[in-house]
Amino acid sequence: MKYPNRFIVLILLGLALAGCWSKKDASKGNFENVINEYLARNPITISPLRTDFPVTIELPSKDSIGLEMEQKNINQYEALVGIGFLEVKNENVEIQSNLFHDEKTTVPGKIYSITEKGKQALDKTNKRGFCVATYEVDKISNFSEPSEAMGYTISHVNFTLSPHNIVDWVKNERVVEAFPDLKELLEEHQSQSATLVLMNDAWIHAEDMDK
Repeated sequence: MKYPNRFIVLILLGLALAGCWSKKDASKGNFENVINEYLARNPITISPLRTDFPVTIELPSKDSIGLEMEQKNINQYEALVGIGFLEVKNENVEIQSNLFHDEKTTVPGKIYSITEKGKQALDKTNKRGFCVATYEVDKISNFSEPSEAMGYTISHVNFTLSPHNIVDWVKNERVVEAFPDLKELLEEHQSQSATLVLMNDAWIHAEDMDK
C-alpha cells in the first residue's frame, strides 16, 4: 500500500511530538490524569459517626440531650443493617453514669458489627466509610500559569467532575433517608478546584504531598 508523502510526514511529526511530551508539562491532559488518579484513590463514601466496629450504642431516652442527633446516628446504622453491611444485637450495655466518679449503670442498647459484605464495601485505602462511587474529571476548565510558592512550582486548576460506577444500594430508601448528603455528593458536573505541585518527574496533587 502506498501512502502520500504528506501523510508520511504527518505520521513522523506526530511521533516526534509524542516523544517530546513530558509529565512535567503544564497541560490539561497532564492535569486531568493527575486529578483522576487522586480521585480514584479517594472514592465517595458514606459513614456513620463511628466505624470502629463493633460499635456499642445506648438507646436514647426521650429526655436525652441531643436526642435528634443520637436518633439520626442510629438510623444510619440501621440503614446499613438493612442492606447487609452490618448486623445488630439488642443488648444491655454499661455506661458511665457519673462524670466525676467511676460509676456505671446498665441501660438498653445496640451492638453493631460489620459483616463480610460490609467489609467488601469499605474504602480500603482511607478506611473512612463505605464506597459509593468514584469521581472522574469531565473537563479541565482552566489553570493558572505555573508559579513559585513556598519553594515549589504550583498551578491552580479549575475543573468539573461527575460520579461514576455508582453502586446500586444507594437507591435503597432507608439509605437515602439516613444519608441525605448523598444527593449532593452524586450530582453531575460539579465545579471543583485543586492545587497541583511540580515535583522532580511529574505533577502531583497537593494533598498527596505528605503521603
